[in-house]
Amino acid sequence: MRMRGRCLAATAALTGLLASTAWALSAPSALVLDSDSGRELVSEGADAPRSPASTAKLMTALLACERLDPDALLRVSPRAAGMPRTKADLRAGERYRVRDLIRALLVGSSNDAAVVLAEGVSGSEERFAELMTRRAKALGCRKTRFLNASGLTAPGQVSTCRDLLRIFGAVRASRALMSALTSPSATVEHPGGGRTVMRNHNHLLGDYESAPVGKTGYTRAARHCFVGAFVSEGREYRVACMGSGRLWEDLKVLTTGSSPKAPAASAWPSERLRAVQRALAKLGYRSLARFQKEQHLLADGEPRDATCKALSRKAGIPIP
Repeated sequence: MRMRGRCLAATAALTGLLASTAWALSAPSALVLDSDSGRELVSEGADAPRSPASTAKLMTALLACERLDPDALLRVSPRAAGMPRTKADLRAGERYRVRDLIRALLVGSSNDAAVVLAEGVSGSEERFAELMTRRAKALGCRKTRFLNASGLTAPGQVSTCRDLLRIFGAVRASRALMSALTSPSATVEHPGGGRTVMRNHNHLLGDYESAPVGKTGYTRAARHCFVGAFVSEGREYRVACMGSGRLWEDLKVLTTGSSPKAPAASAWPSERLRAVQRALAKLGYRSLARFQKEQHLLADGEPRDATCKALSRKAGIPIP
């Protein structure tokens, strides 16, 4: 999605709808701001400190972009290579370009890339986390403390929806970082041979007119998180939510002002339904909702575009 030019006047329809949507959210913390004026359209627990999960990687990417040459080569340490998934399968001792590591970080939420970048900037992830916290404070983040570069759960590592939007504001100013966030995939070429293809974790990317661009995050402790931006009727808004139990549904509420409504089954083209059934059978799923749940999609059992893209990719079957 391209971020289009901003209008001079607020979108009244969206403003009116969003003002009454907080009740429909599963997320205990959410914030929607007008990008130009800073006006709050939705504010629910926006200043409550919570675990940020992988939305922390926005700060990692910002510092890497500010402090490293994008063409520089960084060596992967054994510690970085041993990070848990999600990862880009980086190999200890091999060198990767900063620009490729940043794309793996933002597109595929690569934990190993996060540590390589942190060590490349500060020598250790611990010192880098201190730098992350200082940079956040410089941006006006009052309740944010980082303890690692990946966002993996750590006692005391917290942020808020409001602080995350301040960090995203700095990321938004970088063409390179926004290019990564809007990319459907990232490919990491390994110096020793082979490649790793990482898909964008934002399953709503390009799915509907006001679909958001940004960074997802998930851990068991944090639940689902998101921070980013969307455009409605030519005007840009910033959106963040934390602790969501139904991320994609919450984001549709926050970016459209109403809960998503699926067309009746008869409204879906029959060729799409048949292709979905073939793909589910190939993958061993008895229900579409089960597949959606495992892929962290809106689990309503309806063959929406985002669901069909994921199903087609997994099964290797074209779905119209």
